[in-house]
Amino acid sequence: MKDPHVVSLHYELVVPVNIEFIAPSPVVVQRQEFACRLSMDGLLVEMGYHCADESAARGIVDPYLRAWELYAEVQYCSPILRFGFLRAEMIDRDPRRSHSISGAVECAMACSARIVGHVSAFPEPSNRCVYSPDVRAIWERYQDYRAGREKLASMAYFALTRIEQCAGGRKDASRKYSISRGLLDRLAILSSKVGGDKSVRKNSASSSGVPHTEEEVAWIESCIRRVAHQVAMHDADPLRPLPLLTASDLI
Repeated sequence: MKDPHVVSLHYELVVPVNIEFIAPSPVVVQRQEFACRLSMDGLLVEMGYHCADESAARGIVDPYLRAWELYAEVQYCSPILRFGFLRAEMIDRDPRRSHSISGAVECAMACSARIVGHVSAFPEPSNRCVYSPDVRAIWERYQDYRAGREKLASMAYFALTRIEQCAGGRKDASRKYSISRGLLDRLAILSSKVGGDKSVRKNSASSSGVPHTEEEVAWIESCIRRVAHQVAMHDADPLRPLPLLTASDLI
């Protein structure tokens, strides 16, 4: 192609096996960079900006989709949808050349989830979330844990230290991201001093050696989801006040 242009991107809607959407209405999003339409047939994204290749187009769209997935999981306390890239539709803007379609299939991983059941509407994206580098770092480690590639405690400890390093300490992280100090202190204890052989971050004299209870596992999972969401909201608009996240907000 002499003047390639990405017209649209196509994504597969990946839903956990224990979730079923019942006749949901399509969700349409209009942005300056792109417009997209989600239906049971998948997600169609039509580009508003000129992109000469698939990589450039996905660099604009994919962070938005990751933030959508994160926000949906926070709302439902469980994975509910993923967007798996299928292909890019391209044209040659030189009128002397005919259009063509290119692209490669990329499979999205379906994550395990608690039973949610039937869902009548697609979760809509949030305009207050952004998939920033810090959010991406926390969320990818959380997804690695869900896929069995990382221990619970090491994943949680990474999230805690990430926001502490970004803010300059735990006290400043509490203030910057509007997260209660008590919640962060409990996360620190559960991620560094509790856990058996399969879940402890590392063996040390301060480790209890006692495995996490089911309630503690659920608390940590909920905590990391909500912490990632707080960071996503802060990074979308650092000057906008956030609601305080406390332990009472967790499942």
